[in-house]
Amino acid sequence: MVGVFQVESQGMRRALIDMRPDRFEDIIALVALYRPGPMANIPTYCARKHGDEEPEYLHPILEPILKETFGVIIYQEQVMQIAQVMAGYSLGDADLLRRAMGKKIRAEMEKQRAVFVAGAVKNGVPKGQADTIFELLAKFADYGFNKSHAAAYALVSYHTAYMKAHYPVEFLAASMTLELNNTDKLSEFRAEAQRLGIKVEAPNINRSGATFEVGENTIYYALAALKGVGPQAVEQIVEERKKAQGHLHLARRLCRPGQPARDQQARHRKSRRRRRVRHARIQPRPRLWRRRCHSRRLPAQPRSRNDRSERHVRQCRRCADHHAAADRALAAGRKTPP
Repeated sequence: MVGVFQVESQGMRRALIDMRPDRFEDIIALVALYRPGPMANIPTYCARKHGDEEPEYLHPILEPILKETFGVIIYQEQVMQIAQVMAGYSLGDADLLRRAMGKKIRAEMEKQRAVFVAGAVKNGVPKGQADTIFELLAKFADYGFNKSHAAAYALVSYHTAYMKAHYPVEFLAASMTLELNNTDKLSEFRAEAQRLGIKVEAPNINRSGATFEVGENTIYYALAALKGVGPQAVEQIVEERKKAQGHLHLARRLCRPGQPARDQQARHRKSRRRRRVRHARIQPRPRLWRRRCHSRRLPAQPRSRNDRSERHVRQCRRCADHHAAADRALAAGRKTPP
């Protein structure tokens, strides 16, 4: 259920497995129940739905109102409807009752209790049972969810689940584009794509775009999702790729606007030479370093006179002459010859 609206958490997945929804109303009920207060009623709802437990109604008047939810009060609209049918409230007065219960206004609650019990007794409900029902309504109204709100959430959940089931490649690409800057979500979506057998291509300067794109059972990673790559740079890359008719050469195309690639490469070589000269000035090259034999037949020998191998000098006359010249130059205070 990764990417499906409102039902992608671990708790929601477990609740869906237990509920096994087979109608749209079950999704609405689950969206409304999966909250800190009414979450405890999810096992009861599932047990009554599957016939493991019989629905209970405190009064026959409540059965038509609570039959849809198997006797469990879930929605604020149910609280208002019970007050209207059992106690004779108008819809406006029932909304005031719901608001007073939700905000726990003590003075208003006592006033509404008297009105509710009087109206229920007038309709043939015993006074003690009317008090019990009012307390039950007050408990559920504290965390009851608006059914119209839950229905809108459930509809979006249904649409996203349908899109993922029938168009998984396009759905995951769109979801990854939506979470372009969220690396954790991108990793989760990529793992889900691999689980579904969808190939996720690595970023490619000659194929990838600013957003995630799709191919034959393939998702092409977006260049804009790379860390440190801004949208302006990606737009320039895509524009240069269009000019190159689909193939982009970094050394020749990614230059400053209006500047030929050859000039850019020349500037780069000149900059490298400057850096070498600057480095030589700051940190001179040491005189003693290892150098290969002049004859190129013997192993490398150190240039220092102290570490010089007499056996190597005897074997290679050219190296002996070179070391002798180096000794004379050092004695004269000149630099060591190359």
